[in-house]
Amino acid sequence: MKMVKFGGLLAAVLISSISFGQNNMVPNGSFEVLEKKPKSGSGEISLATPWISPSLENQADIYAPGNKKGFGIPTNDKGYMDVDYGNNYAGFRAYSYREKLPRTYMQVKLSKALIAGKKYCAKFDVVLSKTSKYASNNIGMNIAVKKPKDAQISGYSIEPQIVQAANKVFDDRHAWQTICGVFTATGSERYVTIGNFKSQSDMVTKKDFLKQRKLTEFSQMQVEEAYYYIDNVTLINLDEVDVCACNSNDDGGNQMKVVYSTSTSDGMDLDAATQVTHKTVYFNKNIVTPSSAGAIRELIDILKENQDLNIEIIGHMDKMEQKDNIKDLSVERAKGIYDYLVKNGIAANRLSYKGMKADDPADASGTTESLAKNRRVNFQVK
Repeated sequence: MKMVKFGGLLAAVLISSISFGQNNMVPNGSFEVLEKKPKSGSGEISLATPWISPSLENQADIYAPGNKKGFGIPTNDKGYMDVDYGNNYAGFRAYSYREKLPRTYMQVKLSKALIAGKKYCAKFDVVLSKTSKYASNNIGMNIAVKKPKDAQISGYSIEPQIVQAANKVFDDRHAWQTICGVFTATGSERYVTIGNFKSQSDMVTKKDFLKQRKLTEFSQMQVEEAYYYIDNVTLINLDEVDVCACNSNDDGGNQMKVVYSTSTSDGMDLDAATQVTHKTVYFNKNIVTPSSAGAIRELIDILKENQDLNIEIIGHMDKMEQKDNIKDLSVERAKGIYDYLVKNGIAANRLSYKGMKADDPADASGTTESLAKNRRVNFQVK
């Protein structure tokens, strides 16, 4: 594949591709590597090799910084949106009123075939464009052995295996949201296709699609469509991320959780102080509520049984959280654990807490999994 430097971004592209692509079976999953500078961006998804659109006539779009043809980042003809990861993102149409505009789909061949019986964590991030007059649900990912053809897709004869649990209408025009799920392979699956696979005739107003008010801060006219930017498409063997869980709450927080747990003390004869130092509580991205309460419950039991133990609660955040947040999530996480322990009968004078921001990472490799390991609270005996 020919790689052409443009806009001085080649080094950043390569770094981002490595950082977010490790263990990811979706090649070029954040659309960082382009064969050449887009002429416009409209219908040019194939520049992000090996991505294509199944329909030769109706191609998905690519967005890149510095593009002056209406497909730039963050400002473009669809409004304004910062990247989710890296430098570029893509775009597709999931719905249009009375099918006035054609839907578009995105398709890619995986780096290798899936293994029968193995579970895979699949996910991608979307956000509704500012100019969309409608928002849609039924956005999903189909994973197949053979490449689905345009006739199958446009005839709505294939089903997505990965959809948001509650099949919510994705109407957020300001923040990226994640669609994710666990897929169990039958074996030899090699192709991923993303889009809205539900027939227009089966879509019900106010259930499957919603009309959106015009945003007064944007001068562009609304378009009678549900158009989504897309970024960070991943498919990872579940063995490599331990656990993949999707939050189906209705608050828009349907994010993939890469959850880690420590069980070093399980089955081992360790003193109470050592058991405390082996406990670690993990958090989802930008969240201050623990992803699991198991370690905290065990900690409470240890502290109640060993009244002479005093501990310091140490909160951490990953480097992306520190970059994106004004508030110190590390302190908030530590304070949250402190409050919970006091509420559950541990004397406040036995506890203290502090935040380390992203200054003391457990894993500095820069992978998605390492970021998850760094979103944590751990404990020291005073």
